[in-house]
Amino acid sequence: TSTMGRRAKYLTLDDKMAALRQQKAAYSRTERGRAARQAQNARAYMKHHRKRGGPTVLTKSADSESPHPEPQPKPKSNPINAPRNTSPHPHQNAPASPNTLSLPQQIANPLPTTILKLASLPLPTSFLFLQALSGSPQINESDLPQWDKPPPYDSPIPPDTLDEAQFTRNLVDVMHGRHLRLEREAWGRRKRVFETGMGMGIDGSEGLVEDVREAERRVMNCWDEDKLKVDIELSTRSGRVCERHRVMAECYWQWQARRICEYRQEADLLASGHNPYLQLCID
Repeated sequence: TSTMGRRAKYLTLDDKMAALRQQKAAYSRTERGRAARQAQNARAYMKHHRKRGGPTVLTKSADSESPHPEPQPKPKSNPINAPRNTSPHPHQNAPASPNTLSLPQQIANPLPTTILKLASLPLPTSFLFLQALSGSPQINESDLPQWDKPPPYDSPIPPDTLDEAQFTRNLVDVMHGRHLRLEREAWGRRKRVFETGMGMGIDGSEGLVEDVREAERRVMNCWDEDKLKVDIELSTRSGRVCERHRVMAECYWQWQARRICEYRQEADLLASGHNPYLQLCID
C-alpha cells in the first residue's frame, strides 16, 4: 500500500532554523527590510530612552541616528506631520529635503560674507530634527536652552568616545529643529499682526517694518566676527578643545546668521509695500 501526505521540507529542526536565518538575512538586505529595521530602531529608541514619568531624552546608544541618515519612515506611534517646505508659499506642503535659506538681495547696505555663508548652510532632515521641529513630547527640551546662548558653555566636556560623538550629532539635530520651530512661531505671530491690520482696512505693515528692523539690529549688534572665529575654530574650555562645544557654537552662529537674513528680507518686502507672508516662508 502507498501512503499519502506532504513531504517534509526540513528533516531536522537545525535544518529549519538554518533556512530561516538565511531567509532573514536575505530580507534584511532588501529595501523593504532596511526600512523595517529603521522603523524598529526608531521605536526602540523612544521606548528604551523614555525618562521615568517624563519624555525622552537624547540617546547615546548604538541605534542612534547615523551621521549620514537615510530618509526615515514615519513610525506609526510617532507621526510627524511637519515636512520641510521649500516653496515660496508657506501653506504649500513639500517633502522633506535639505534646505538652503533664500538670501536677501544685496543692493544697499550688504551683509557680511560670513553671515551669508552661515545662513545658507542646509538644515538636517533626520528623524530627531523632525521630532523637535514638530514639538513632539517625546523630546525633552528642559536642558536645551543652555545652547540658545553664545559660548562659552558650562556643560562638562564629554569623554572622547563614539557614543558621545553620536550624542553630539543627535543634539545638534534636535537644536536645529527647535530653532526652526521657534522661528516659525515668531513668523506666524508677525503674519497675524499684518493680516489683522489688513482686515481692519489699514496698512498691515504699519509699525511692523520697524519692529522687524529692530529685531535685525539686535542680532547684528551681537555679531562678532572675531568671537565667531574663535568659537567655531578654537572652541575651548579650561584649555581643552571640546568638539561638542565647537559644534554647538557653530549651530548658534548659524541661526544668528539665518535670523539676520530673514529679518532683512522680511522688512525689505514690507517697506516696499509687499506682503512677505505670501512670498516668504521660515523654512
